[in-house]
Amino acid sequence: TQALAMKRPVVATNVGSIPEQIINGETGYLVERANSDQLAAAVMKMLSDPDAAQRMAENGRQRVQQYYTLSNMLDATERAYGALLGCF
Repeated sequence: TQALAMKRPVVATNVGSIPEQIINGETGYLVERANSDQLAAAVMKMLSDPDAAQRMAENGRQRVQQYYTLSNMLDATERAYGALLGCF
């Protein structure tokens, strides 16, 4: 999320919560973990097409501004606590 917030193009592995943040081909490239060939190809693709890299960087920044603002994060935390408290 930090790289997206800084408007940087991203190549990341498809693990954990990363696919929630990086949309393949829209906000960056996702590759399978432990696949160095795929990682290298994605980096080369990003470097060989600076216009696409810039577009993905812009899209990533917009995604952060839409979903990861302080207000949104506080709302999500409040909902999580509310759900937990409702379980008791």
